[in-house]
Amino acid sequence: PKPTTNADSWSPGGRLYKELMKMIAEAHNTKRTEVNLKVAGIFFMQGETDAMHKEWARNYEKNLKEFVQRFREDVQSMNCAEAKNVPVVLGRIQNNSAWVHAKIVRLAQKKVARDVPHVSIVNTDDLSGWLDKSGLHFNEYGQAQLGKRVHQAFFPPS
Repeated sequence: PKPTTNADSWSPGGRLYKELMKMIAEAHNTKRTEVNLKVAGIFFMQGETDAMHKEWARNYEKNLKEFVQRFREDVQSMNCAEAKNVPVVLGRIQNNSAWVHAKIVRLAQKKVARDVPHVSIVNTDDLSGWLDKSGLHFNEYGQAQLGKRVHQAFFPPS
């Protein structure tokens, strides 16, 4: 099952997903006659919470595929994307002991990046030295390094 009771659910229909779609629609519709904003891609750094619950981790691959598919369908139906298969870049969750089922989620991320067209993955394992005080989130330097990797995934050198 999906973490539907989770107030921060990214699953289609969940609060965060709805907020994302609302933000995209508002950005697209703002000053529409002056600017034609379109979704060109999405970076998705998520999976840590799922990795804390065995059942969620086991369903992560299915849920991630559903998220990608639904996201692409929704931005197309809202006329907010040119490409049918909007590129998706996944940030691979770290193998952090805080996420006891991280191996399951990491494998799911790898499979989705391999099996779903226009989905790629960026590594974060070597960024563990740049975490904030919580030990769970990247500090400013870690975020900057991650940002460079995401950019390279969207725009690989020719």
